Amino acid sequence: MSSMPSPSGLTLFQDNDDYDHISNEPTNINNINPDSSDEVNNIISEELSDNKELMELLEVQEKSEKENEENIGLENLIKGLKLFQIKDKHNMSEAAFNEILKVLEIPNITLYKLEKYLENLVPLKLTLIDCCINTCIAFTDNLANKNICPRCKESRYKSDKLSKVPQ
Repeated sequence: MSSMPSPSGLTLFQDNDDYDHISNEPTNINNINPDSSDEVNNIISEELSDNKELMELLEVQEKSEKENEENIGLENLIKGLKLFQIKDKHNMSEAAFNEILKVLEIPNITLYKLEKYLENLVPLKLTLIDCCINTCIAFTDNLANKNICPRCKESRYKSDKLSKVPQ
């Protein structure tokens, strides 16, 4: 074995023999049958399992390939986002939105996928906040548990309902 400095300053060792210095056995790559893909795959898997960085890289690549298979396409994504905007504007239910997607036959688009895409694009979460019917206040922070507006004395909830429904 001879040593050779690398650009990073680390010393690399060149191996000039056919000897596996980890298992202390001769490397006999000529005995591998190239027609036996299982045998070759097993040997490659054993070698790769020792290298964690390479395994992580291969897992990322595999995940990326799966995502590409499920790729929704830019055109379909734009259509889905426009429909998502309409859903939000008219306060449509998830069921209605998904039915519209089925009718329009936009492949690989679901409300869940659009929401995940938007979460990754813009890391903001929607939070609904009750406000006074007269827009005096928002029922947040120290007013979150109040049922009556402290300014105009209007009820926070519709009074004709048994359950608490904001006005």
